[in-house]
Amino acid sequence: MRFHRQSPVLLVIAFLLTVGSAVAAAYPLSASMVPIEDTTHVNLLNRMAMNIRETDHDLADQYAKDALAVAERIGYLKGQAEAYGNMGWVSYRRSDFVNTLHYSIEAIKIAEQIGYKTEMARSMNNIAAVSFEQKQYDKAISQF
Repeated sequence: MRFHRQSPVLLVIAFLLTVGSAVAAAYPLSASMVPIEDTTHVNLLNRMAMNIRETDHDLADQYAKDALAVAERIGYLKGQAEAYGNMGWVSYRRSDFVNTLHYSIEAIKIAEQIGYKTEMARSMNNIAAVSFEQKQYDKAISQF
């Protein structure tokens, strides 16, 4: 008798699971996973890059490059500057000083266009860090 009492409950659960699967199939997963390319998306990618750039250089670099690509498509200069700055710092952490300088200079150029002093300071810090690593202390001090 106990088995018969549970049977209707099991049937209802099975029915709901079947209907739920059919409804979910009506909405393609890939379409629901496509982010909207806007400034919020770029800011989120840049923040994620900044938050992990000390611990996961590869993923931080990918987030920054994704942020740069979206920022360029939508013409978001602040996002471009931050992405270049993040890429510069990741390059510095990898001891890739040539790319550190390249990305940091790009970040500064864009940041100057829009008066974004925070990114100008961060990227100047990247450049000063390279001078410090190369034991060019006077140059590093002048860049800090």
